[in-house]
Amino acid sequence: MTNSPNSSQVESSKAGFTQQGSIDWVQLAAHTVSFSLDVLSRYSAAGVDSYTLQVGQAICSQLELSAAGRNNVLNALAKLPSYGSYGNILWFGFGTRHVVRSLPKTTQGLTCLALCGTLSEFYHKDLSAEILNNLVQALDAPPELTPSVLQWQSLVQACAGTFTTSGFGVLVEKLMQLNPHAWYQQDHEFCGTTATRRSCASPSSMAEALRGLGEVTRKSISAITIIGGSDAAWLAAISEWLLDLRVVIRSPDGTELYDTSGNLDPQVVIIYEEQRGEQSPETTSRIRCVGKTYILEDATKLFALRPSGHYIAATCGRASWGASTSVTSEFH
Repeated sequence: MTNSPNSSQVESSKAGFTQQGSIDWVQLAAHTVSFSLDVLSRYSAAGVDSYTLQVGQAICSQLELSAAGRNNVLNALAKLPSYGSYGNILWFGFGTRHVVRSLPKTTQGLTCLALCGTLSEFYHKDLSAEILNNLVQALDAPPELTPSVLQWQSLVQACAGTFTTSGFGVLVEKLMQLNPHAWYQQDHEFCGTTATRRSCASPSSMAEALRGLGEVTRKSISAITIIGGSDAAWLAAISEWLLDLRVVIRSPDGTELYDTSGNLDPQVVIIYEEQRGEQSPETTSRIRCVGKTYILEDATKLFALRPSGHYIAATCGRASWGASTSVTSEFH
């Protein structure tokens, strides 16, 4: 890598990173990029490794944001608070030198910001990092070219809060509330009281579902079906908010809970599944799938506690002030 003081953004090679929906990892490893020292200092201050950033942009080339999705991301960036002081030498909030201001300078960087930012709206940074790590593995990256989970955590942390003022978190919560068979994990050690937390799917199954969404955006396939719990709501939300895909959400008995497809065929079908071991054969036989089918595996117990004892397996959205009372009453 060369450091050019005259370059303010990443310069991608003309050949690009992708070939027919895959990533040429050999080409990526040999790829030369140029950063200005100013940009490098921003990434260094945020603890973001430049190679991790390159890999992040490469895997995000598998997802194609729609025009509406790009507008949603750019509108969210425009609303981010930033406050300058001392002649704009010192900034508070998302200042002009923040990482999220540099990433959107390329199409892949904008997509990387969108993915990391929406992950942080729904998951703990540890789980977000595991999903990104599994996405790299699902794309057949050699181990020696795979960034560590710690590096992914730094990137997610740098992008966290990007969509706080947007409607994405509210959309996720709205779609989760439609789930008639919500998966819950009882944690009797949380703050000394009984607390109910939404569970999470395995990072590997989430990574495979993201690959499926990427294939739909690239028109490699026409539609996919995703079967799971609360995590399926996040996949439905990014399908609508970032990718502008036609989404239908159903219960296992075929009842339609949500539909943005109009009179057209849906591109993403979400089926809220009953908790493992509780679904009857009669209900299973009524499930109608389209295209490829992805089943989200429940991994709550695996990620329930960090070594420090903090609970990280919760998934969450946001509620508008007008709906906050009705939403929070569910947990009391």
